[in-house]
Amino acid sequence: MKLHGTYMPGSAQLPADLLNRFSADTPLVCLMRHGQILETGVKRFIGRTDLPLNAHGQAQAKSWQTVFHHIQFKRIYVSGLLRTRQTAALCCPGQPVTTDARLNEIDLGDWENLSFDQVKNRFPDAFAQRGRDIYHFRTPGGERFKDLKARVVPFFESLFSPAAPLPGPVLVIAHSGVIRVMSCLWSGQSFDRLPALKPQYGQVFVLGY
Repeated sequence: MKLHGTYMPGSAQLPADLLNRFSADTPLVCLMRHGQILETGVKRFIGRTDLPLNAHGQAQAKSWQTVFHHIQFKRIYVSGLLRTRQTAALCCPGQPVTTDARLNEIDLGDWENLSFDQVKNRFPDAFAQRGRDIYHFRTPGGERFKDLKARVVPFFESLFSPAAPLPGPVLVIAHSGVIRVMSCLWSGQSFDRLPALKPQYGQVFVLGY
């Protein structure tokens, strides 16, 4: 798999020359982060909390309607969380979606919904350990990014399996953690780079062979 480009909400369209490179033999996969969810600017640990899109997140999703209408996705995959289903309904209205729990955001356990400042103050040693080795660090009661990789990689491998070729363009709507892990793999970067990768709400990553 190769990353062919990234696009922010509001892009007029994906370049025609890019779309023309893909066919049944070289499938196009668009990996999208769901729209914005939190109204506040306070940075929090949000994983499995099932929050809806806010008004700006809804607008981000809707901004893709025209582009995605031209692409005509044959399949749309979402995680088991509401924010990805809402994003799909707004960017591809009326189209069926398939839910796959492997695409769920990382489970943050006891840190769920806490702000970064709260975690730093309550669990300074654990927060520092996470900073030193985020890939192997497990929040109490939660997952490691290594665990996230173990469940999400087989999903993407299935999309590009020669034994079951894709019927056409595919849209996958997932979460920041999923995109960060897969970006490291696709680019050959160390997982030490995870904190530096910051996929934006509504951002689209175009993938192919």
